[in-house]
Amino acid sequence: MTNPDSPINQKVKARLVNREVKQSASYLIQELRGIDQFYDDLSEVLYCEDYKSPVEWHVNNEMCIDDCTSYLNDQDILYIIEPTLNCLDDLRKLVLEDIEEEMSWQDFAEENNIDSETNEALEHWIVSDWFANQLLNKDEMVIKDFMGFNIWGRTCSGQSIFMDGVISEITSDMEILEGQENHKHWAE
Repeated sequence: MTNPDSPINQKVKARLVNREVKQSASYLIQELRGIDQFYDDLSEVLYCEDYKSPVEWHVNNEMCIDDCTSYLNDQDILYIIEPTLNCLDDLRKLVLEDIEEEMSWQDFAEENNIDSETNEALEHWIVSDWFANQLLNKDEMVIKDFMGFNIWGRTCSGQSIFMDGVISEITSDMEILEGQENHKHWAE
């Protein structure tokens, strides 16, 4: 597996960010959010409910073997229990994979009385149409065509954008990291 944070891959990710992230819009959004007529339109990039993190924590910390096998049986998922040290980890991984592919994080949370977490955007950036779509596919906070711009509500701050986990996911999906099929087009 490719290390997305290797020096070579950092350069690849920085190239993508330099191409697709246009300008900071943090000051603009901060000013507009104080105006009633804009607040509702901006709500999509101010706060969002995160169900994935608390569900992952629940599965990885609170579900025992019986809970996992019960879930997998209810979903008609075949599994083999092998007497290994990682048996519970393997079952938990299957549960998480099924939630990711077949269910929504929110549905699982609601069925299991798991509270969501509220994420707040710490920065706002104007991004390209293509990148806005990529971010939306990763459940990032994005408003498309707000006053002619695509606005991304970034939930972290204090590091270069190319270091964000979502950037690693997008570049991996694009297969442009070192050792992947399309890397040669992004290498120096």
